[in-house]
Amino acid sequence: MKKVLTTVGTSIFTNYMSDDVCKAYDKDYEGIKTEFRQLEKESCNEYEKNTRYINKIKNIICNLWLKGIHKNSNKEWEVCDNELNIDSCAEIKSIIKIYEENKDLEICLITTDTILSKVAAEIIEYFFKEMFRGINIIGIYSVDGLQINDYKEFSKKGLFNLIELISTLSGIKENGVATDVLINISGGYKAIIPYLTIYGQLYNMPLVYIYEDSDDLINIAKLPIQYDLDFVEQNFYYLNNPKLFMNNSEIMEELKDLQLIKYNPTNKKCETTIIYKLLYDYITKKSTVSKNVLGYFMEYKLYEYFIQNPFNGYKYIFHSVREDWLKDLEIDLILSKDNKKIYKDFIACEVKSIAILFSKDDDDKPLKKLCDKVRNQLKLFHKNGYIPSEYYLYLYSSKLYTSKDIKRNSFLINQVKKVKDIIDNMDKNIKFKAFIVNYVYDKPDKINFNDIRQLKNQYNIKNVYKFENPYQFFMGYHLKDTDIQIINL
Repeated sequence: MKKVLTTVGTSIFTNYMSDDVCKAYDKDYEGIKTEFRQLEKESCNEYEKNTRYINKIKNIICNLWLKGIHKNSNKEWEVCDNELNIDSCAEIKSIIKIYEENKDLEICLITTDTILSKVAAEIIEYFFKEMFRGINIIGIYSVDGLQINDYKEFSKKGLFNLIELISTLSGIKENGVATDVLINISGGYKAIIPYLTIYGQLYNMPLVYIYEDSDDLINIAKLPIQYDLDFVEQNFYYLNNPKLFMNNSEIMEELKDLQLIKYNPTNKKCETTIIYKLLYDYITKKSTVSKNVLGYFMEYKLYEYFIQNPFNGYKYIFHSVREDWLKDLEIDLILSKDNKKIYKDFIACEVKSIAILFSKDDDDKPLKKLCDKVRNQLKLFHKNGYIPSEYYLYLYSSKLYTSKDIKRNSFLINQVKKVKDIIDNMDKNIKFKAFIVNYVYDKPDKINFNDIRQLKNQYNIKNVYKFENPYQFFMGYHLKDTDIQIINL
């Protein structure tokens, strides 16, 4: 069964009020312009105060507009005998088209915070319950603040509430994914289409759209796009709690340029935007920073580094170690002195984004998950008699950290100590060390590509060419000793 989230506008009224429709009805036409204008700027909170106008509009639309008129082969309106008017509005026409392709449907009607949008949804619900049966309307949902009369309320409240509602109805809020969900954007405010398009693309929810003068349903399927995860890695500290950095002009200017925050002249403060919410929800619910592809790249970079720079006799390197005795856990890297007896004398290494340190330590946050993983690893080490001599935590970062930066950052040190405390409490014989790995994703922008000798010498790359793709540079770069900074605890 497919669930169709359908935004509802007012075309069911504006179409009826067109000159062509009035001409087709001739003397039998009953006008609703007075009632429409009376309700045009009223919010849903004023619904009960306007029942007289609402009932008149409903009566006329349900009796005159939903049946007994249609568009002929020339796309002209003409009165007919009791034929259902599937062209009455974009919402009805698109839902029927979707039904023809997917017989088993559940429809959620999403309205703006206006009486007219809510009344339109009630009429559409009536149409499918009483006239065109077989389509299940499971509810009408009004979005508080979603209106165009007050832009501030629209941008600060309405859009946020819209995304929150869609997250709930689609199952994303509960499960992190949407299954068999379509977003039907044929009706409703056109201003919300860009945000719904981004949301649908991120969470693999196709968007459908139909022009009222067309019979073809346009399907906007998932494209291979996502947020720049390197930007997320570098800025997660600020994205996780932007209010802490509102006085940092350099950081704030970058976030403002990306429309993640904006300045509010009323309270003279910067506030997060709907684009920020889309990004933050995505990276924390669906593409958690502790599990993205960049993490696997960094594991390979460290794997390569240890092969080229054997560590104190630990010359055998094993990547992504999975054993039956580890159950569903994994060891990112193992440094061993023995190629055959791996666990006789070994160092266990965990590789994570530094961003995990700046998440709140709740049950569903990356740092808590890392601590749980380390604790479970140690339990299995002891249970099976494979105890590492040392345990290393490598935290990669595209924001370059010097030894002085680390020393001054007490928050970072205290967060790392949470991992150290777990190991100390379970086995004081295991030495724990933590490092920051500075990677050079952003270096190409700072290099004069005309100076080939500089590039060769500075980054030890033999085949030099213009790196149009920064990931291309990143994968060609070899970690050096100076890229890895120890965190003194």
